[in-house]
Amino acid sequence: MSKDQNPRRDIGGGFCLTKACKQGATGQSFLLTWMVNVEAIILCGGEAVRWANHMGVPKHLVPIDSVPLLHNTLAKLRQSGITRIVIAGRGEDYHLPQTGYLDVPQETCTAPADKFNSSRALWSKSGLTALLFGDVFFSDAAIATLRQSQPDAIAFLGRLTGSRITGCASPEIFALTFGPLAHHVLDDALAQIATAPTARPTGWQLYNILADKAAVGDLPVPLRLTFNHVDDLTEDFDFPEDYQHWQSQRAKAGQVRMTDVASDRQAAQQRMKRVWQVRAQLALLVGFLTGVFVTLLAWLVGA
Repeated sequence: MSKDQNPRRDIGGGFCLTKACKQGATGQSFLLTWMVNVEAIILCGGEAVRWANHMGVPKHLVPIDSVPLLHNTLAKLRQSGITRIVIAGRGEDYHLPQTGYLDVPQETCTAPADKFNSSRALWSKSGLTALLFGDVFFSDAAIATLRQSQPDAIAFLGRLTGSRITGCASPEIFALTFGPLAHHVLDDALAQIATAPTARPTGWQLYNILADKAAVGDLPVPLRLTFNHVDDLTEDFDFPEDYQHWQSQRAKAGQVRMTDVASDRQAAQQRMKRVWQVRAQLALLVGFLTGVFVTLLAWLVGA
């Protein structure tokens, strides 16, 4: 089987498993579109209750080498060539030079899906939209991976496992990118989250809904779903302890062998692939049993 025929195709350390992947690479034109026309939106509108105004600043502005976290992210985005940037937040601290601003009143950002819906009016109608969580430290490698995204994919950037680098035990989602074809798909998924919220983080709820659709070929062609796994210093700060632990682990990060990190990434991708396969098999089984039931019911009614 050739690479173009393989339904699993690695992209920038991630993978996809959708019908569109069987058609192979979509070509240089998508990459060029992304590099020319991208709207980056940094989401900073959450309540940040868990942060509790630690250090007297919002978590998006904690110092990283004396530079506020948000400013660090802005600098890395611009260095990568992304200049169309909007901050979705509240207050004067988020009005920054050469950066757009979207005011997100606190009363409009309380439900789980609001973090994503608050930026809905800014999603690009012609190019790529990148949603980045404002409480995340992004490594250069993470921004570079984000920069390679293509408009024909809903691409999540995150970590499928705990981190060998930061010591965080949980999987994380840090950002996602998508083109205009994905807008209505995301609208439907976010509406589903709003009507049936769970205790799971909203980013993972969104990913699971889309993964279920992709597993049964329910995404519109040529739309694909990908997950780019990154395990380095990229990390989010929900609690003060997260930031303090990250600071202490940062000095040790260089001691971890990169071969171990690569091995972890491969293992994580294999585990997620098995999850997709199980979901697809279950969906087929449910469909088969439903068909048998309908046939049997029709036979009984006819008898």
